[in-house]
Amino acid sequence: MAGSQVLVNFARQYNPSAIFMPGSVTIKHYDSNTMDDISEHKPLCIGWVGGASMLKQLEILVEPITRLVEKGYSLNILIAGSKKNSQPLNRVKGINIIDIPDYVDNEIPELIKQIDIGVMPLYDYP
Repeated sequence: MAGSQVLVNFARQYNPSAIFMPGSVTIKHYDSNTMDDISEHKPLCIGWVGGASMLKQLEILVEPITRLVEKGYSLNILIAGSKKNSQPLNRVKGINIIDIPDYVDNEIPELIKQIDIGVMPLYDYP
C-alpha cells in the first residue's frame, strides 16, 4: 500500500499488486474553532509533523524563515518527530524551536492545535 500515486507507481516496479490507499484524517478530532485563541502579541507558530528521516527537507525553510525574522516577525517553530536529531532550522537565529522528539498518531490533533501554519516542504523530485 502507498499513500500517493507516485509511490504506487514506484512500488509497482517491484510488486505489481501494490495499491493506492490515500492518507486521510478523521476530521472530528480537529477543532475548527481554534482561531478564537489568536492574539496579536502571540508569536506565530509554524509547524511540521513528520519523521526524522525527512528532517533534511526543512532546509527548504531556512531562507524564508530567516527573511521573516529579519522583517521582525516573532516565530515559534514546532518540529514534531525529530527523534532529537539535529535539523536545519537550528541555524536560524531569532526563532523559538519547540522540539517534540516523538509522538504517537493519536497525539497529532493536539499537536496541530498548537500550529498556526503547517508546512510540508518537499524537494522537487519524484
